[in-house]
Amino acid sequence: MIDSEPYRDRIYFDRRLNEVGNIINKNDRTTIRSWFGLQGTAFDGDWDWDLSVGYGTFKQEQRRTNEINLYNLKNALDAEVVDGEIVCRNSVAEADPGCVPINLFGEGSITPEMADYIRYGDSVNIDSKIDQLTITGYMAGDLFEMPAGPVSSAFGFEYRKDTQDVSTNVPQGGVSFNYVPDFKESTSVSEIFGEVAIPLLKDVKGAKSLSAELSVRLGYYDLDQVDLVQSYRTGLIWEPIEGYGIRANWARAQRAPTITEAFSPPRGDFDSFDDICDGTTLTSTDPGHDNCRLVPAIADAIADGSEFEDDNSGYSPNAGNTDLIEETADTITLGITLAPSFLENFRMAVDYYDISIEDAMTSYGNEDIIGYCYNSDFLDFGPENSFCQDVKRDGDGQISEVTQRLYNQDEIRTSGYDIAAEYKLDLADGFGRLKFKVDWTHVTRYEEKTITPEGEVSTEDFVGSLASDVFEDKASASVTWYKDAWRVRWSMKYRGEMLSSKSRYEDFYAPLDEDGNGGIFAEYEAACAADATACVDNPETPYKLFLPSYVRNDVSVSYSTELENDTQLRLFGGINNVFDNNGPFILGGTGNYDSNYGGGKGRFYYLGAEVSF
Repeated sequence: MIDSEPYRDRIYFDRRLNEVGNIINKNDRTTIRSWFGLQGTAFDGDWDWDLSVGYGTFKQEQRRTNEINLYNLKNALDAEVVDGEIVCRNSVAEADPGCVPINLFGEGSITPEMADYIRYGDSVNIDSKIDQLTITGYMAGDLFEMPAGPVSSAFGFEYRKDTQDVSTNVPQGGVSFNYVPDFKESTSVSEIFGEVAIPLLKDVKGAKSLSAELSVRLGYYDLDQVDLVQSYRTGLIWEPIEGYGIRANWARAQRAPTITEAFSPPRGDFDSFDDICDGTTLTSTDPGHDNCRLVPAIADAIADGSEFEDDNSGYSPNAGNTDLIEETADTITLGITLAPSFLENFRMAVDYYDISIEDAMTSYGNEDIIGYCYNSDFLDFGPENSFCQDVKRDGDGQISEVTQRLYNQDEIRTSGYDIAAEYKLDLADGFGRLKFKVDWTHVTRYEEKTITPEGEVSTEDFVGSLASDVFEDKASASVTWYKDAWRVRWSMKYRGEMLSSKSRYEDFYAPLDEDGNGGIFAEYEAACAADATACVDNPETPYKLFLPSYVRNDVSVSYSTELENDTQLRLFGGINNVFDNNGPFILGGTGNYDSNYGGGKGRFYYLGAEVSF
């Protein structure tokens, strides 16, 4: 059978190592935040000032048990028969006298001794720590008077230093868990900022009020490739009559890369990709094969006239890039606000937004990286090509690693609508107050334009794709009861229907389109009626391509009281996902659940206490 199949030259065997035990992941997290500050007034009490120092640290200790020691597993599989017994090969046994050969065939075939040998120690340990030091100061007050009122303002500065430290007891990898490298880096930024609110009109015909807002923030980072990071905002707020407002804003914001984005070494990950050198022979003329033959290991493999066959592991780690520059986003928002006098305690806002981002940080696909190394009209093949540096091969010429680094390669354009409404109701006879709140977001566009090193541009719309976490519709609703120190809240989160993957959708529908204008069933059926060669009668939709909507319900309760010396105590608890809705079945997700739906899978209980002093 294998001989008759042109695409297979071996039998593939998969097995779960259940005898080793379930992988258990335990996380201990500690968060500490502290502030110290001074406040006062200046200029005869007309201006307020504030100076504060903050320090925060987050620690996580992750312990993963029952992971596989891949080196020991490799040794255990390298076995031979000696005097009728299966033992580790002599060369392996000499290097590791404790080697235990393993039998993978048959249910329960792995004995406790075998499982102990291939299990990695007590646990895989990954310790992370993030520290932040912040120094902030500002002054706020009125600059001068205008006919419509005072011009209020605030000016200040901020210094931040962030440090990230990651360490593990398996710095060289060799375990079944994705490789996590050791690294420690820090960044710092010094910023100045200012903002003013200017009243233009007040209580005149056609304008209950009209005001303008201006703000600016400038930041200097200690990153070599990042220029002065600048953010600006200007806006108008017009209230033609009391309770009804119109607002418009334009803002430019820049974002510097994070510590992980700039400095992270390659972090283990796996993906599927094809090697462009697959099928290379001494005379093949496929794209890139001329350069493939320049790889010594591939040249050796085809020297006898045979064909090079791709057998990569799919290892594709993610990495930062110290050459990243800042992202730049321009945002336009237009909205209306409603607070009608005939419906007391009701407020509503409707906003349209349009956001464009240049130099967005993202990574190229694996096959794109391979192509930019071996088959580019603009980049030479060789070690000076940075993409070639990210494609590593083993002694047999097989790709052992494709590193996906971040680049400032994308332009993102998104637009949509946000609607928020709130209503407060005082209950009779002193039974407290109810607050109803609804938020809804509808995304009309989320396009990513990728600019390649060769100057080519491709655009893709990700609205409605779970893999990209762009829901076309998202909503939340809540009702909260307040009475004295008690607070009880019931909330709901809604996520609309989705495609599990845009690429799966396109792979399915593209062949159904004979004229290239969309690939929908109506056109496909027309092609079948015309006896087109691509016609397949009533094709089956891919499994779990279309995902249904999702609703999650949460409930929480809290009680607050004042202790001695102005100390505040808050007790709280709740249940997330009250009805244990596990959401759509996701192929390949952890527990067949996708975190883009929010939180973890299943029902979650919590209790806590908070002390403020």
